Amino acid sequence: MKKIVTLTSLISMIAIISGCATTPEPTLKFPTFVDIAVIATEGVEIRAEDGSFHWKAGEVIKFTESSFEVKRSATGEHEILETPGVPPISVGRWTTDNLPKASENCTNCTNVRVKVPGRKVELYGQMHFEIMSGYAIGPGAQSYRIEVPQKYVDQAVDGQRSVIYELVESTLGYSDTSWVLWLSDMPL
Repeated sequence: MKKIVTLTSLISMIAIISGCATTPEPTLKFPTFVDIAVIATEGVEIRAEDGSFHWKAGEVIKFTESSFEVKRSATGEHEILETPGVPPISVGRWTTDNLPKASENCTNCTNVRVKVPGRKVELYGQMHFEIMSGYAIGPGAQSYRIEVPQKYVDQAVDGQRSVIYELVESTLGYSDTSWVLWLSDMPL
């Protein structure tokens, strides 16, 4: 009886040690295409300077994956999904660590004009969307919710720039941006 208990204990101990010694590799997940966007800030309108789109607060904006054409970014860093009527969507990863600074121009962005409540003149902007990591979780992984808080509008004066973005958590412990909007009262 003592040998059976000792053998069982030994097998259990080996199982515990071997389970702790190796970390299973995460299953590879492909990027997730997000096909809905909404401007959540009342009274805000965003329009492309080239006239390809004009979005208003509360409208549901639908993207169709099949209409995108895959291209390389100007810097070669990201693949870009392009379609008429929608800003380019990058297949890459921007985090708060590698996000271009508000003072830098974005090479993978769409030039936009942004109408906000309380301002007679539209702000200048640049807009960028990211395709979601397959590990992204939460509401931001399901749709782009574009918000333009007043404090960022107030910062975009006298040639200063502000940058607004949404962070999306992942199951791997990092956060990615889902969209980014640069604003200024002067052309970017």
